[in-house]
Amino acid sequence: MAWADRLWAVTYLSTPGPHSGSGTGLYVIDETLKAEKLQVSNGTYANRMLHASSNRIIIGPYVIDIHGNIKVIKELEGQRLTSTMKHLNDDGRVYMLTMEGQFYELDMDTLKARKLYNLVKEWSINKQPHFKGGYTNQNRVVVANNTYPEPGDRNGKLAEWDGRSWRILENKPFMEVASRYEFDNVMFATGWDDSSAILKALI
Repeated sequence: MAWADRLWAVTYLSTPGPHSGSGTGLYVIDETLKAEKLQVSNGTYANRMLHASSNRIIIGPYVIDIHGNIKVIKELEGQRLTSTMKHLNDDGRVYMLTMEGQFYELDMDTLKARKLYNLVKEWSINKQPHFKGGYTNQNRVVVANNTYPEPGDRNGKLAEWDGRSWRILENKPFMEVASRYEFDNVMFATGWDDSSAILKALI
């Protein structure tokens, strides 16, 4: 992410669990392309978000202000974070999703996380979960799980949450959910089944 006159990056462990592997961290890259490791995280992080109301970015378990000061979300440092999403009704909080289907609410002032759901249990997923994308728009949160299907299984998911209850949209593997607020708030989700690539749009 480009932020505070520098480029910020996290390296990624491709591992079967949230606590295996080592050697990764948070890097800052300057205008000469010199990279410096600032934090050791040893994690698997694919989430990134500009939190406009606090003028900070969230990348992995790190929150970075406009001056380049870094704070660590200690409660989520050991989680495999895959998505950070806008809150439905509070600019001072965000949602965080992990690869294992843990769905958190994070207070941006205190950086304290509160688990709202274990989506693996919520939806009785009985194969290895692989939650990926998530996005908030049109008064709902949409998340994707791309657990690869075997014939007849329904572990892949595309689901939406209105702040009260979850609704399953598809029992197929989905990878990503994204939107552009300046593009009429259309939300897109990408997935697949045995015969097709799937693109769904909420307009």
